[in-house]
Formats: sequence, C-alpha cells, structure tokens
Amino acid sequence: MAGYMGFGMKKENYTRRPRKAFENYKELTKEDSIRSHSRLDRDSYGIYSGNFESTSGSKFRRMIKLFFLVPLLFAVIYFLAYRPISYYFKKKNFESEFFPRLYSQNINEFEQILDFSKSLSAAHKFELKRHGSIFFVVKTPNYIYHEALPEQDHFLKLKEPWSENYQDLSIENNVLYVNRVDRKYYVLNDWAVSYEGSLSDTLSMDKILPLIFVNRKLVADCKENLERTGVREFILSEKGNLRLVLSKTTYGTYEIITSRNPPDLKSYLVSGQLAENVYWVKKGRSY
Repeated sequence: MAGYMGFGMKKENYTRRPRKAFENYKELTKEDSIRSHSRLDRDSYGIYSGNFESTSGSKFRRMIKLFFLVPLLFAVIYFLAYRPISYYFKKKNFESEFFPRLYSQNINEFEQILDFSKSLSAAHKFELKRHGSIFFVVKTPNYIYHEALPEQDHFLKLKEPWSENYQDLSIENNVLYVNRVDRKYYVLNDWAVSYEGSLSDTLSMDKILPLIFVNRKLVADCKENLERTGVREFILSEKGNLRLVLSKTTYGTYEIITSRNPPDLKSYLVSGQLAENVYWVKKGRSY
C-alpha cells in the first residue's frame, strides 16, 4: 500500500458517531419550557396569577369587553337607526290624521275665524293672540308704514292704556280726524295708526276698534274660537293672507294658512290641503 498515509484507519475516525441536527436545542430552551409548563399548571388548577395573558385572564378581559360593547352597540342602533325611522313614520301618521280631524271637528269655529278675517279688510295688519293681546295697523293706501318710525303727526303709535293725549279718533272716507286733549285738531288725508294692547282694556278697545270697523264682541268671539281650536296666534298680513299658528306639538309648530291666491307651498317643509284655499303647513327644521 504504497503512498497510503493511513488517514481513516485511525480508530477515532471509524468509531465516531455522526452528530444529530438540533440535538442541543432542548438544552437551550429548557428554561423557557419550564416557565411555560408552570404557567399551564397554574391555569389547569384555576389559579389566576394576575397575568392577563393567561387563559383565565383572557376570558375575564373578553367578559369586560362584552359587558360594555353590547349596550353600546344597542345604543348606537337605537339612536342612529330605530329612533329616526320610528320618529319619521310617527310624524307622517300624525300629519296625515291630525289636521283633517282638527279641521272637520271644528269646522264651525274655523269658518267663523275666516269670516272674521274677511271683515278686517280695513286693517293693514292685525294680530290677535289667544291670551288676549292685540296689535293692528290701519292706514291710507298711499302711506308707507314702517314699525321703527317714532310717533309723528301722520303716524300715531298708540299703546295700552288709551293715551291721555287723544280724546277721540275717527275715520270718514279715508280721512283721519284726530281730537287731542290739548285741543289740537288734525284732519289728515295721508296717515297711519298702530295700536298695541289687550282686550281687557275695554276703554281702549271701544275707542280704537272702530278705526278698523269691528267691535269688541267680534274680536272676543274670535279669541274664544282660537281657544277652542288650539290656535295660539291669529296673524293677518298686509296682503290679506291669514296665518293661524297652532300650539306647539311633539313634532314642531304647525300653521293653518289661507290665501287669496294659491300659496307657494314649496317654501314650506311639509304641507297639505284642508279645504279650498285652506292649507296646513310647517316651517323650520324637519326630520
């Protein structure tokens, strides 16, 4: 065996056992394995170590989350979905049933209110509230009325009680005759008179209401009809359009309006017709 050096013939070479891969891995991870087994042992006996990463800690945490999340979920569904939808359908049902029933059950009272508004043709404006306060303006056709103007010779701004400055006022053929207490006497062809007071001041009513050619009894009867029908305010505009503001409801404030010409119902949020030229409407926010 010339040239053979003898490598591989040594005993330590042919008796050596091959090393297995990862045979020392268990020794390296032995400490972590002990910790893991000890934690599992504690959990198996139901001992809570205070570590939220344990099985019992995870269950406890999930229970807390469910306790708060479930009511929160129901609250979100109720306020964002159920309540608005329920409110919408209840409001629609209210509007479709309430106003026709109100008008039909009080048809006589409403007709008397409408007749009273037609008798106020001489008034430029007329407002009457259910508790008895009254405001009106009467003027000649050519006079430009402005509420902010102070009292002048051609514009008398009267308030309750009857002013001590005026002994008598009267209108004949659009001419205003003013008899003052200080003996000044006016005959005005272009004028305006506004009055603000209440029906309880009978002296003022008897003095001032003849300017618009109505008497205290007609106004008192209208006030009673307002109370019976639930109308809060009677408002007659300078164009002769009537607004009856109803008492506030759960779904907002509604009005019954009449107009000589068909009104622009698009300017209202919701509306409906009750009779010829008689409508119920709602202004303001809607849902």
